[in-house]
Amino acid sequence: MKTSLISSNKLMQTAYNHHKPFPEIGIPKGRIWRLAGDHRGQSIRCVKGTLWITQARDLKDYVLTNGETFQVNSRDSILVEAMQDSRLRITT
Repeated sequence: MKTSLISSNKLMQTAYNHHKPFPEIGIPKGRIWRLAGDHRGQSIRCVKGTLWITQARDLKDYVLTNGETFQVNSRDSILVEAMQDSRLRITT
């Protein structure tokens, strides 16, 4: 599983072991985080803040606030923008 935090000038990537629990991710306001690869069946849970979610091939965007969950149904990358300082967790 690869994730990325995208800034205007650089892309930071972190690889995670599929067999370990996914860590909680903090995203500063205005930054974009990318969940690459096929994560169908997993969920993105907003632990804190407000998240704007876009998935490839989906014309709708989704906004999550504290405690809300989004079910991933695309095999393509997911982009998550923090509308304010936020935290998320990926669950299965």
